[in-house]
Amino acid sequence: MIIIGHRGAGGLFPENSIRAFREAEKIGCHAVECDIRLSADGHLVVIHDPDLIRLASLDLNIGEMKLDQILKIKLNSGETIPTQEEVFLSVAIPVYVELKEEATVNALSRLLRENKNFQKRTVTISFIHEAIRKLKKNFPKMITGALMSTVPEDPQSIRENCNADFLSLHYDGLERSFITLCHNQKMGINVWTPNDELSLRRCLNLDVDSITTDRPDIAFGLLKQNGLS
Repeated sequence: MIIIGHRGAGGLFPENSIRAFREAEKIGCHAVECDIRLSADGHLVVIHDPDLIRLASLDLNIGEMKLDQILKIKLNSGETIPTQEEVFLSVAIPVYVELKEEATVNALSRLLRENKNFQKRTVTISFIHEAIRKLKKNFPKMITGALMSTVPEDPQSIRENCNADFLSLHYDGLERSFITLCHNQKMGINVWTPNDELSLRRCLNLDVDSITTDRPDIAFGLLKQNGLS
C-alpha cells in the first residue's frame, strides 16, 4: 500500500511547507503531494489556495504577485511559500504534483526539462484533465492521475480522454465493486484525504492502490496492526 502525505503531512505540520515534506519523508511516506500555482512572472509556487486570505490573512492573489513578493510572505504558521523546485530538492521520494491551473503545464514542463533528475520522481494529478493530457504528451513516461470529486460511471472513458494512468477519487462513497472494475481494466485507484482511523481502515479494506492523507501516522499505525508495514 502506497501512503502519500497530503500537502506534505498537512494534519501534522503546516501544509505545503518544506518542513511538512521533510517530516512526511521521515515518517515513512512513500511520496508527498503538493499543489502548484503560477506567479505573475511565471514561476511555480507551492500553495493550495489562489489567495492568501486563509493562510496569511492577506487579501492578495498569488497570480497577481511576482515571485520575489511571494517569497517574502510570512504565513500565519510562521512558514514561507516554497517553489516547486525547492520541494523537489527537499525530499528524495516521489512528488505528486497537483496542477491547480492549466497555465502551470508549460512552467512545469520547462522545470522538468531543465532538471531531468526530477522527472523520474514526478507524478502529476489534476481536476483539469486537459492539463494531464498535455503533460502526458510532453512526457510520455510520466505517471499521471485524473482527479475527480465524484465516482464516474465509465472510468475507462475518463482515463482514455486524458491518457491517465490512474484515477484519484475522494474516499467517500467508493465501493469495492468499483475498485474491482477499475483493476480489471488495469487502472489504478488512489483515494484522497481519509484522515481518521475509521475512514482509513475502510480504504485499506477496499484494496485501493494508494492513499493520500493528512495523517500518514494513523495510516502507518493501521498497516502495522494488520501486519502490512
